[in-house]
Amino acid sequence: MDLRSQTFMTFSPTGKTGDIMKTMTLNCPDCRVFNVNLLPPQESLRRVFGPDEMLTVAFPVFGGRIPTALYNRLAYIKGNQSPAAIVVTYGNRHYDDAILEMGDFLEGHGFVPIAAAAFVAEHSIVPEIASGRPDAADMKQVTKFALALKEKIDGLSCAEAGRVDLPGNHPYKKFDGLPFAPTSTKDCRVCGLCAAACPMKAVPKEHPERTDKSRCITCMACTAVCPYGCRRLRWINVFATKKLLKRACPVVRMPEYWL
Repeated sequence: MDLRSQTFMTFSPTGKTGDIMKTMTLNCPDCRVFNVNLLPPQESLRRVFGPDEMLTVAFPVFGGRIPTALYNRLAYIKGNQSPAAIVVTYGNRHYDDAILEMGDFLEGHGFVPIAAAAFVAEHSIVPEIASGRPDAADMKQVTKFALALKEKIDGLSCAEAGRVDLPGNHPYKKFDGLPFAPTSTKDCRVCGLCAAACPMKAVPKEHPERTDKSRCITCMACTAVCPYGCRRLRWINVFATKKLLKRACPVVRMPEYWL
């Protein structure tokens, strides 16, 4: 199957998913490559893909589900039996139904999922869980997945022939978001970087020391970008999350992919 183009759409609040996608793009088929950053607040994308144009969507798993922001950002993309791949990152607990959920979404928009991968990344709320990941060994697996995907594409006559069974269950796991959000400490210098980084406009530009909890999805983009360490969760929220995850993450998980 000769691809005319490959588009990588990435939602990466803390940068870990983005690091993986940089490695993916280095090993993609020889064709035009487009990179789309889904993180900044934006209007819904309006893009039509042909049968020889591939889409890869990458994002972190939130509570076993797709980040809600992606539903709006991808609302108007449309494929024509176009091949698609799904790449998720998660903080060592589990990806649950997120891969299947995105696969269902893409199929509903005219795409054919031909591959998926799940990689462990440092937990955004409790960084000591999966600390330092994705590491060098993980990145080798990213390259291995990308090369295997390239080989699969080369051997396909059409996307439909490469359809893959995705992990997950119906109905999807219930997740209504987390009941807490990052806030600024009294040392906040009101630089505004957190407001610029927030994908949900939950940090007001005029008052970046505040947080609109009704908008926040606890993606931790604001904490990752603050150069002074002034954006953080309350210690009690981190403590409770750590305690819960310690029980839910009894083993170190490795990369998985489906082709």
